[in-house]
Amino acid sequence: MAPNSTMAPAAFRLSSQQERAWQQITKGIPATAQLCLRIRGERDAAKLARSITSVVSNYEILRTVLRRQSGVRLPFQVILN
Repeated sequence: MAPNSTMAPAAFRLSSQQERAWQQITKGIPATAQLCLRIRGERDAAKLARSITSVVSNYEILRTVLRRQSGVRLPFQVILN
């Protein structure tokens, strides 16, 4: 879907895997993913920031958040622009 500031965000149901993870989170069991990497050699902070921004803009999963709606047991996925 192309970004469009005039469109309301769409909400999607969780997959079965996401639902299981959400149930674990509500029980106090954290569900996290972390990455640590070492960059050797010369670094250009501006170029690195542009690269990360580009990757995030290309992959919806990196812009996906879970939002709850009152009266609904499970949250919905919302993809941010």
